Amino acid sequence: MRIINPISETLYFVGASLLFILLALPLLMNRIKPNAFYGLKLAKVQSDERIWYLANSFAAKGIILTGIVTIVLAVALRLMNVAPEMYKLICTVALLGGLMLTVIVSLVYVDRIS
Repeated sequence: MRIINPISETLYFVGASLLFILLALPLLMNRIKPNAFYGLKLAKVQSDERIWYLANSFAAKGIILTGIVTIVLAVALRLMNVAPEMYKLICTVALLGGLMLTVIVSLVYVDRIS
């Protein structure tokens, strides 16, 4: 069994979080026009350009917040010398749980604005 260096684990979670943040920024700034590849893929969102920009900007805020929280947790937990298994579990739940929560809240938001 290969053991991953603790610094590598931290860089993995920080890097993944930064990637999500960078991918969300163009959506937040309304730089991405409606398309079939990048952004929310809902019929209501695709059918109206106004909803497209509102919904994707809203979702981007959640993605960015999730990324920031995960970065802070990854660094803070590493500084606190949390056990490796617990470290991975907490960071994974923060990142994936935050993204799933963002999807759910975004679905509710789209339903309300349309």
